[in-house]
Order: sequence, then structure tokens, then C-alpha cells
Amino acid sequence: MQFQSEFIRNEVLPRLGGLLQTACAAPETELLSILPRLTELDPQAARLLTQWADEMAALSPGARAELHTHTFELNPSCVLYVSVHLFGQESFKRAKLMTGLDDAYHTAGFDRCGELPDHLGVILRFAPRFGSDEWDDLVRLCLLPTTEKMHGALAQSDNPYRRLIEAVAGLIAQEAQREVIHDRA
Repeated sequence: MQFQSEFIRNEVLPRLGGLLQTACAAPETELLSILPRLTELDPQAARLLTQWADEMAALSPGARAELHTHTFELNPSCVLYVSVHLFGQESFKRAKLMTGLDDAYHTAGFDRCGELPDHLGVILRFAPRFGSDEWDDLVRLCLLPTTEKMHGALAQSDNPYRRLIEAVAGLIAQEAQREVIHDRA
């Protein structure tokens, strides 16, 4: 269980975070290094990611970029900013979360690539660098409710990103479950 969690946190989630930050030109090549091990550990997530990559590969680069924009920037229920899902656009709590995340990134010398600190892709890319307690809190309090909302918003659509978000939500749920099991031990 610990090995699986480390692989997901250190290898899978950062890769998926990068895919969320941009309309990837070749999504299937981005996933090649993680799919064999992920297939062994979580066949459902691997299947979803393979299907997503296949759907995205069938689109032109312009269509991929348009789909990314439509899905995550023009659809309020799927905005990639975690604190918006939790606290709304204007909130002291949102500012506090963003400041805390930004401090962690700055201390580590981590490049957010021009995104706000609470961008889901940025948080996932930084996952291996969070301390265990920080990560557990982020998963339970921020990432789990956010990814569940996003998954619910896309689940019944034909949008290819529904598969990527479902995979992310499932992996985050596993991380939350690991935390519960770890706390009981």
C-alpha cells in the first residue's frame, strides 16, 4: 500500500498535473512512462487515462487547445483553481490558501509556470514536495472535494476530459483512503 501511494504521489499525480496545465500536444507520450506500473496498481485509472489520451490524440492541436479552454476556463464548475471550488472567487480563506501554497513553492524554488498557486495542475506537480501532514490535509480538505465536484460536473458529458478528471478524482480518493487507514493504524 505504501509503495502504491508513493508511486501515485511521486510519479502519477505530477504527470497528470502537467497534463491539466496545458492542452498537451502528445498526451499519449506524456503517459508512456507511468501507464505500465499504473496498470498493475490501478487498472481503472490506467484505462481512463489511455482512453483520454486516445481521444485527445484524435484531435488537432487547435481543437485540443479549444477543448482545454472550454472545459476549464469557460465552465465555472470545472475551473482548475481549487480555492474557487472551496471558497468562491472572493474570500479571505481563498487568499490564505493561495498565500500558503505560494510560500511552499517559493521556498522550494518551484516554478508555477505562470499559474496561480491554487491551480490543480500546479498542486499535483508539487505533490512529491509537500510534507506528509501538508499533503494529507490538502488531499482531505482541498483536493478530494474539488476533484469530486469536477468529476460530477463532467461525468455525464462526452467531453474527453471527463476521463482525465475521473482518473485524478479516483487517485485522490485513494490518497484520502490511505490517510484514513494510516491514521487508524
